[in-house]
Amino acid sequence: MSIEETYFSLLRSALWGDGCPPVQKEDVPVLSDIAIKQSTAPMIYDRLLACGAGISAEKAVRMKQFIAKNIMTHTSLNTLIAKVVKELRGMGIEGVLLKGQGNASHYRRPELRACGDIDYYVGEENFMEAAHYISRLAGEKEFNEKRVSPKHYDANIGQLEVEIHRRSQVLYPEKRDRIYRRYSADGLHKDLVPIEFAGVEVMTPEPTFNALFIFQHYWNHLTTSGIGMRHICDWTVHLDAFSDKIDRQRLETMIKELGLETPWKCCAYIAVEKLGLPEEKMPLYDKDYAKKGERLLRMIMKYGNFGRAHLPKLSRPANYLLGKAYSLSHHIRKFIDTTAISPKLAIYYLQDMLGNGFRAVFKDLRK
Repeated sequence: MSIEETYFSLLRSALWGDGCPPVQKEDVPVLSDIAIKQSTAPMIYDRLLACGAGISAEKAVRMKQFIAKNIMTHTSLNTLIAKVVKELRGMGIEGVLLKGQGNASHYRRPELRACGDIDYYVGEENFMEAAHYISRLAGEKEFNEKRVSPKHYDANIGQLEVEIHRRSQVLYPEKRDRIYRRYSADGLHKDLVPIEFAGVEVMTPEPTFNALFIFQHYWNHLTTSGIGMRHICDWTVHLDAFSDKIDRQRLETMIKELGLETPWKCCAYIAVEKLGLPEEKMPLYDKDYAKKGERLLRMIMKYGNFGRAHLPKLSRPANYLLGKAYSLSHHIRKFIDTTAISPKLAIYYLQDMLGNGFRAVFKDLRK
């Protein structure tokens, strides 16, 4: 069994409790490195420790410390979510928790999902009031208008990042964005799923829409920087947890309308063949996409979460224009890779990136 096959065996064991795969002692450092780059380290470390992989006492202590830190962050995130939701609710603002800790709740062991930030959707009407609240909670002396985007406002509360969303996602071009807004109007307001965090009921998206949202969110990250297997795991456990509640016909219609059918089928191959999701629980599963699915898997393993596994050796130049050229070269590489999966979506990404990039340059140069 190759090291990559061992990695996925450990990941399946973490997701479904399938027992311990054989692990060679000499493979542990490489498995650890893969786990870090793919944002699955807490789950992989837990399995390595449980499966008796011949880990040294020193390395075992470091792994246990890493897991303990993640569990502490998991608890802190849940506590902060409860506080934010309760206080916004007291201000008359209701919202929906997007991805993150909502996804974590569907894992076999939620505390072992690698922690991220908090994304809380409140809609356009209440956005600025909620953003000002988060700014105050973060202890900011004044509201930072520069962090207001068409999508959200972000602030750091201690070591935790919180994003208040007016939009759950912004798609390009405008035609796709209009379609997505139509679907999100229902998915973020009707048939919401409640989850309890520290004694506070928190709403999460309607399951069918959420399957689309989780996928679209990580596909966007994949085309712009890179994703880790944690993103695929989030989507996989959601599809497993809500297999009997997802309206497959409606989901398939949404996927096709947004031009996501090919990427979805490629990722479906990974979820079923590598992560062990039962085939019958995967909408639009198509074995004919195995070759493209493998190509996509190579991209994910190559770039890692947010591209951390494939950072260029040279740092970004200090010169403004050279720095922009450096960023452009990265985006061109991502465009070429994505073209092999979905040429149309790759072109949309390139147009959006170039448009935003040149607008930013012209704006900066006029200052």
